[in-house]
Formats: sequence, structure tokens, C-alpha cells
Amino acid sequence: MLTSLLLGLGTSACGSEASATPSPLEIQPALLQLDSIPFGGRAQGAFLLRNRTKSPLLIRGIGPTSCDCAILDLTLPDRPGAPTWTPSPQGMQLVLASGERAQVNLQVDTARYRNPVNWKTGRIPIILEEGYAALDWALSVWVPYWLEPWARNLQEVGIREQPVTYFLVEGKEVPDFELFLPEETDGWRLSASRVPLQAPVRWRVDVLAPPELPEGPFEKIFSVQTSVADGPNLSFRVFGVGVPDLSLRPQRLLLRPDRGDRSASALLRCRDAALRLDPPRISLSPAAIGLGSLAVETLQEGSAWRILFHLNENLGPLPKDSFILVETNHPETPQLRLSLHFVEARS
Repeated sequence: MLTSLLLGLGTSACGSEASATPSPLEIQPALLQLDSIPFGGRAQGAFLLRNRTKSPLLIRGIGPTSCDCAILDLTLPDRPGAPTWTPSPQGMQLVLASGERAQVNLQVDTARYRNPVNWKTGRIPIILEEGYAALDWALSVWVPYWLEPWARNLQEVGIREQPVTYFLVEGKEVPDFELFLPEETDGWRLSASRVPLQAPVRWRVDVLAPPELPEGPFEKIFSVQTSVADGPNLSFRVFGVGVPDLSLRPQRLLLRPDRGDRSASALLRCRDAALRLDPPRISLSPAAIGLGSLAVETLQEGSAWRILFHLNENLGPLPKDSFILVETNHPETPQLRLSLHFVEARS
């Protein structure tokens, strides 16, 4: 049924003239039916092209594939030692002698799909010197279950913050199954729970970061088995950027008193999940004493505060080097400096 439909579409797309006049390029098979695979797997197949004319045949381009899941390469079996070509829609300029063959190898990677797909078809155009041809392919995909999302970006997290995130797994062609999770992998802890009253089954997989992450970019890829015979593993990843436990953002307050901009604030945050701090003590540097007022606002008890500064009016020339000293009570970072920068009107 699917083969007949695609061949019918191919005939109508080429028009009556194309169907009446044989293409100079013979393509075998007319429809490449790839092997059925589980979702997340890869399928491979090949088309054999042959110049059926008595003259050289110019192929200007092959593609686009219409899907980044499809990867192509081209070999010339009648030219021993010839390099492998990477097909492209323009600029190939491949000339096949009379009767010469070319093999187009197709690989379809279903891990690139972002939605559950049970079957997939594709048409890859071949641009000839005069006219065109096409490579038609079809693929059946077994989708026993679906994972959402495939990745979680934790963005900036404290190296000892131990953030928690989660993924959902929902049954598709298999209505019920079990998950086999490792309790711990490289310090990351996984746990799964069924979402109640869901049919087909839905699982929630919770992921807890290790007690300490590296400072800087990090990524962890997980692979989880299921009870489904021959079912593909569930693959998902967590990534982000580890930052120091104690952060002050911004690290400089910019004020423009000539424009009425006399107030600014910064956020002090402790991300260590096991540490609770007292509110910070703040004071002005010697050069900034008398310039303005300070205040601390608690945003989250033990872990987050807003530091506020308000510049007084009717001041003379403002100092170039001044700051707010922040005493944090943090065992590793007992003090921080919050710079003050004033932009005055040009005379």
C-alpha cells in the first residue's frame, strides 16, 4: 500500500511528459524500503544509479534531503580507488559515462526526531543537466514509549547546590512497562515513580545532581533500560554551568546622578544546599563614607539577599575608587567587594 502510494505520487510529481519519456538515469530500487527499526536507531540502505544513455550524463546536484535525519554519501563502483563524494544540491558536477553506475548510500538516524514517528518517507531530488529525478525512501519506526524532554539545561547552578530535575516517559505502542534505573551513576542519583491514573503508563524520572559539580560547563548523559523486549534504551542528558557557591551579581553598581539614577542593588546568593548563612554585614569603603545609605533585604532566609545603595544628593566630586565591603560569613569566601562606579555629566 505504502509503496504504491509513493510510486503514484512520484508519477504525478514528474508529470505526464516525464512518465512518457524514460529518465536518462536508471534508479534501483524505485522505492527504498528501509528495515523497520526501534525509535532512536539507525537504518541504512543504498540506491544504485546508472546512466542508461549512450552519452555522458551530468549530475549537477543531489539533495536537499528535506530532513537532517538523513545522511548521504556517494561512491563510484566502476572507478576503482575513486574517493567518496558528499552529495550536495549544487556544484557537484558529477559526470557519469555511458552505462556507468553510482551508488548513493542513505542513513536515517531516528534519534534526531523530536516527536514520536511511526513511519517516515522522504524524497531526495537529483538535478540533471536537463530535467531531474528523485530518490524515494520509506521507513517504519517502532515507538514503544516516548521521553520528554530529551535534555534539561540547568543553566547556572552552584557547585554544591544539588539541583533536582525530572523527565517523563509515556507508553506509546507498549501500554505498560517497567524502568530499570541505576540508583547512582557518577554521583548522580535517579529515581522513578508512576504517575497515578495514567493509561498508557507514564513514568516520572527524577534526577538529583551529585554533592559537588565541577566548576564550569558540565554534561551528564543517562541511558535507562526498560522491561520491553528489544526495546531501545531511554537516553537523556542534563547539562549546565557550575558556578561558585557564593555569588554576587552584578559585581559593580553603576549610578548616573546627573540623570536622577541614584539607587542600585546587587543580589548575594549562597547556592550550597547544605549551608545556611546569617545576613551579610555591609559597609562603605573609606572613600565612599558619607556618599549614601546602605540596606540589606532578605529574599530567602539563609541563602539570598539584596544589597541596596542610595546615593545622597548635593555632593561634590565623586570618588573614582570606592566600593561596598560585604562580609558574608561564608567559610571559603568571607568577604566580597561590590564596586561603585559613578558617571557624572561632562562639563
